[in-house]
Amino acid sequence: MLQPGRRGLGFAVGQEPLPAVFAKYGCQILATDLDFESAQEKGWVDSKQHADSIDLLNNKGICDPVLFKEKVSLGTLDMNHIPDDIGTFDFIWSSCALEHLGSIKNGKEFIYNSMKCLKPGGVAVHTTEYNVTSNIITLDSYVKRVNNVIFRRKDFEKIANRLQSEGHEIYLSFKLGNTPADKYVDVPPYKMNPHLKLKIGSRLNPVACTSYGLIIRKNSD
Repeated sequence: MLQPGRRGLGFAVGQEPLPAVFAKYGCQILATDLDFESAQEKGWVDSKQHADSIDLLNNKGICDPVLFKEKVSLGTLDMNHIPDDIGTFDFIWSSCALEHLGSIKNGKEFIYNSMKCLKPGGVAVHTTEYNVTSNIITLDSYVKRVNNVIFRRKDFEKIANRLQSEGHEIYLSFKLGNTPADKYVDVPPYKMNPHLKLKIGSRLNPVACTSYGLIIRKNSD
């Protein structure tokens, strides 16, 4: 997908470098994020995880500035309410955003709804948090004072079953690896040196989580 002529749509891009990377390869990119007021209310502005200026998306100098301005545009979008007139793209992505949509259900609905933004044969890539401890107990909207949720294996399986029933292509793997780094679970205060898994949750119901990626190809019909 990373070649001139391709169009990409990014959700909740914050200040991530991906729009600049894709533009460097010649892709036309629409990068989207929450409106400033909503992002400020959720704390994304103070934590410098909100894109209120397009220049922030190329602050690492990854893409030539002239090419970047030609290839990248910035818009506002709520992932829980994708507009019908946004158009279609060759690829779409979200990076660690599904867990901040209010509930596991909302995260699933976003994935299903965002498929309308893809051209036939287009590719969606989403990353989020994965609970490797339990397929039952997890963090979700029913837990008070929780600002993010953690998906379980059964949640990903439900997503895959729904997408496959609609003719889309998706494969799941739950292999966790066997190296010392794979087996190590970091605990607070996190050392970040780096870690692949970390312990979160309450003292009574702790869970270990890692990152999980979903790659989906839309049916060509």
